[in-house]
Amino acid sequence: MEVSINDLSFKGQFKSFDEVKSCIKKIACSSMASMELTGHSSVRRTRQLVGRPLIGDKTIDEFKIELFQSGNPADSTLLTNLLVNVVQGPFIDDSELNEELKQTQSICKEPVEGSSLHAYLSKEEESVHAVISAEKSKEYNHSNFKIKVPGIKEVMVLNLITDACCKQYSRKYEPNPKHAIRKDKKVAGKVHSKMDLSDSVAQDCLRNGIQILNNKYVYFFTNDQWYEFPQHTSGCYHGYPIGTPGNNAIINRIKRVFGEPPYKDTGYKFCTL
Repeated sequence: MEVSINDLSFKGQFKSFDEVKSCIKKIACSSMASMELTGHSSVRRTRQLVGRPLIGDKTIDEFKIELFQSGNPADSTLLTNLLVNVVQGPFIDDSELNEELKQTQSICKEPVEGSSLHAYLSKEEESVHAVISAEKSKEYNHSNFKIKVPGIKEVMVLNLITDACCKQYSRKYEPNPKHAIRKDKKVAGKVHSKMDLSDSVAQDCLRNGIQILNNKYVYFFTNDQWYEFPQHTSGCYHGYPIGTPGNNAIINRIKRVFGEPPYKDTGYKFCTL
């Protein structure tokens, strides 16, 4: 999955230096936490982000210049954090933006034109990506939101306001004793499959696995077969092989979204039903 900065969440809502400092710190923490979700790919932003209002009508770029001209050491530290986490690249390229969708309204009633949300709407594939939104933005204060392109599609976007928002998707592998067996066996009419992956490999599979949002199962394809990882407690999963079923609705949906396995991209992957 991809993570980018949500341009449209900057609306001049901050009233003071301290509020801006808090916002930039939270974006930095969210960016760091999101590395697990993206397979350590960097958070991206658009080149137009610096033109968004930060304090009243003052833009991010104007605020950056004020910090640069200040001799205050605290301003210098904030400037560094602003440059690293908001101003500098990597950037979303304009070629990623579908011109025909630029007037689509986001949930804040602004057109998405040129924004990171414009880039997500422009994607042909149906996987779910995420944005890091600035705090104190009334419209972007939920864990996810949907943008509708009338008559064409509806796109789900995960919304990461703090590092805790990232951690709620965390996946930790914990082996289940009932799958630590020499071979598959039937217990009370149910087949217990032998887990043939080491704990470390299973954890890697979880990190790169595919999940239908709001479903407790993560799936990964390796060794020419699928592995199913159910969540047994919050954020903790065990797993087992399930072969190559042809009638599994979740796996069939995964194939429609991500194509036939194996999958080379690293990082968490999400889609909707």
